[in-house]
This record gives sequence, structure tokens and C-alpha cells, in this order.
Amino acid sequence: MLESPQICIIGAGMGGICAAIQLKQKLNITSFTLFDENHDVGGTWLVNTYPGCACDVPSHVYSYSFEKNPNWSKQYPDQKEILEYIRNVATKHDLLENVRLQHRVNNLRWDEGEGKWHVTFLNMNTGLEMTLKFDIVISAVGVLRVPNYPAQFENFKGPKLHTANWNSEINLEDKIVAIVGTGASALQVIPEIVDKVKELIVYQRRPAWIFPKDQFEYSTWLQQAFEKVPGLQWAWRCILFLWFEYTFWGFRLNSWIRMGLSAYVKRHLKNQVKDPVLRAKLAPNYEMGCKRVGLSSEYYPAMSKPNTRLLCPFKIIGRGGKDLHQKWKAEGPTAYLGIISHAAPNLFFLVGPNTATAHNSLLFQMECQVGWVVNAVKEMVLRKARTIAVKRQAEDKYMQFVQSSFDGTVWNSSCGSWYADERGVITLLWPKSLVTYYFSTRRVDCSKLEFS
Repeated sequence: MLESPQICIIGAGMGGICAAIQLKQKLNITSFTLFDENHDVGGTWLVNTYPGCACDVPSHVYSYSFEKNPNWSKQYPDQKEILEYIRNVATKHDLLENVRLQHRVNNLRWDEGEGKWHVTFLNMNTGLEMTLKFDIVISAVGVLRVPNYPAQFENFKGPKLHTANWNSEINLEDKIVAIVGTGASALQVIPEIVDKVKELIVYQRRPAWIFPKDQFEYSTWLQQAFEKVPGLQWAWRCILFLWFEYTFWGFRLNSWIRMGLSAYVKRHLKNQVKDPVLRAKLAPNYEMGCKRVGLSSEYYPAMSKPNTRLLCPFKIIGRGGKDLHQKWKAEGPTAYLGIISHAAPNLFFLVGPNTATAHNSLLFQMECQVGWVVNAVKEMVLRKARTIAVKRQAEDKYMQFVQSSFDGTVWNSSCGSWYADERGVITLLWPKSLVTYYFSTRRVDCSKLEFS
């Protein structure tokens, strides 16, 4: 009988904190524990401290719908401001007493007889390993969690930095610095360090499509208006959200919106890079959006300066003693709604397979997923069920729908994107609009689930 289920939440970043708050608010469940290997809450916004680290989604969209912040200082917030927001939300909702910091989950094992998850974790302060039993597990570890250091640089004798594991004590002044990759973090760090280093050498596999970043600060009077005028902040949030939803249609092949956005980005490159040779090197030769689109008004000028030249997952042992990571590696990751897999009862994923977005706020999808999980847990409690899992047929049918929905999108074109796995199957992205995902997760379709 699951009247007050014991719930394990792995990760104390934005997803884990969202799950904890919603369990408290909607189900009055406080019997949960958040595990995080870091020294504080915040997740990616705690560990990423590289120069220029910021969000490329507007602040009023990149915040919880149930904890809007009228005092954002600017349109695109930096790492420190986001981290402060996360800490304030966690403190306000009294979550810190439920968090085990510097505790790393190493193993999950499903016990068929008990209908429980055995969660093995390491206390990183004492070195002691323990195992506790939980009725439900919510994985909120996020994507791109473990820094990937290319093997080619193992023999490099100098200091090696990763944007996801930055060492601020290393002085870059008057050094020859190499940047490997031109992804989202590179677009932020390059403009910040280019004037400090002696020479900056950027290794680029493929150039990024880059929109100009319309950054601006929110004035004090506007912050006060957001706080005091009923509905104003919500209206502004909706406008921003709908604009980014509109850009989704730019990812459909042969759409006029796509052609307009592509021309806009090309004009941005032409206006900022006058050298035709450099401009040709920075011009993408693949469909816009096939790889993640960048956002910067400072990257191209930094690249034009004279001194510039152009991941260890824990094991999940599910049904039948099978390793879920090995299964996904061999067959590709699958999960109904990207949240729950037949192979792992009572285990819920946030930002699971095929749920990342290329055009809007990932936090919105996290909230959709948490809402679905909360409703699923509610069903378990009402049914006095010990276990919940998606039916295999329902999961297979859902994954067929997801993959077929990529037809006619740029993501099916070949550009070496990390959206796809080694087989070329897109395993990361959600192929529809976020409004579609919202309605897909708004209610729990119990006909697709099995309870026991």
C-alpha cells in the first residue's frame, strides 16, 4: 500500500527541485530524498562557472511557472543570477533538509519481489557506500552531465580546461590558448577571454548558425511593474514563450518562416564579419537547426580580432537483472513520453530520450514531465499499487510515432549532430512543438500503463 511512497530524486538541479516542489504542493508528499554529488544545489548552474557562462533562453521563460521572478536583471541571465534564483526557490520551499549533498548515486537495482528500487550511493565526504530502498525513483541528472575530454589531448602537457569543469585559478593572460569546438559554451567563453590571451586558436569541426543576441537590462520601474501589475509578468512570459514556439516552424523544411530566419542569420554573419575568407569559414553549409543554433552578438567580432585564428553513467539494473544502459546502447534509448520505460518500473526520467528542445525552454518540458510524474504517482496511491510501468507495446508504438515525426524536418538531414546516435537515429530531440508535448503529458493515459 503506497499511501506515502518513499521517493528518490537523483539530482538537485532545476529538474530535481521542480519534482520535489510539485510532490509537496500537489500530493502533500514529503517522503522524498534528493541526492546530488555536488556541494550545493543548482546542478549545471553550479558546476558551470566558465567566463561568460549564461543562459540563451530569456530569464522570464527560463524560470518555474509557479515561481516567477519579477526581479530578473536582464533578458538573458548569467550563471550567477540563475544559481541565486535556484537557491532561493529551494530555500523558500524548505527542500534543503531533504537534500543529501556530496552523495553520488552509483547503482539502481529493481527488486521484483519487493517492488522497490535498491539505491546504492556513495558519501563522498566519508567514502562510505550505503543502500536504501525506495518505492519510486526520479532521475533528474540532465543531459551532457559528464565532461567529455577528447582522447587526442591526453598527451598535451599544458593545463586542460573544460567549460563544464572550469578552473578559475589558471591564468590565461598572455597565453596561447586553444579552444576545441564551437558549440554554445564556446560562443560565450571566446568573447570573454579573447582580449586577455596572447593568441586564441579555435578548432572548429563545423560552424554554427548564430542568431544575434538581443540582450538588454530590465529597469527598476519595469521590475516593479512585473511585481505589482496583475498579469503583466505572465503576459510577458507568454509573449516570449510564443515567440520561441513560432521559431519551431523554422525547423520545417521548405517553410517560408525557415527561409526568412535563415536569411536573417546569414545577414548577421555578413554584417559582423567583413573578411570574406573568414566569413566563408564561419558560414554553415548544412541546414539551419540540424545542429543546435547559437545565440551571440559578440562571437563574430571576437573571431575577427587579429589575435584569433580560426562524458560515467551509473548503472541501472531493471527487469530481469538487465543493465538499462547496455540495453539502450545496443537498441537505442526508448521511453514512453521520454519519462518511463517498460524495462524499469517505478523509475521516471526527466529530460529522457527524445525530450530535449531545439527551439524553446527545456524547463517548460521539465515541468510537463514532472506534472505527468506527479499524476502517475497519484494513480499509484489511489490504486494502492506497488509498481507502475509502461506497457511494452505502448512504448514501442510511441517511439515509432516519435521517429516518424522527424520526417520533413532538418534534423533528419546529415550534419554530424550530437542529436543523433552512431546509427543516425535521433535520440535526443522532441520532434514536435512544446504545446503538443504539453497536451501529451497533461493527463496520464492509464490504458498504456500496467499497475501491480
